[in-house]
Amino acid sequence: MTNKTEIAWAAGLFDGEGSLFTYNPSNRPNMVKISLAIQMTELAPIKRFANLFDMKINPHKPYGTNKKPTYSISTSSE
Repeated sequence: MTNKTEIAWAAGLFDGEGSLFTYNPSNRPNMVKISLAIQMTELAPIKRFANLFDMKINPHKPYGTNKKPTYSISTSSE
């Protein structure tokens, strides 16, 4: 069971680092989907968040020279 402190920590991380957006799937133009995501260079907070909500971590290669790799987690409505 997740305690209130962990949920509060996750809310703070999402508030500071997360993204929330809507989009229309091309095959269903009258439908609106919601997506939530976090992408960071630090793996530890991503792991902690992913473990709380049973999410998969996606690694990404650096986007240029002298850049760090990033890690992301995301979910969207059905």
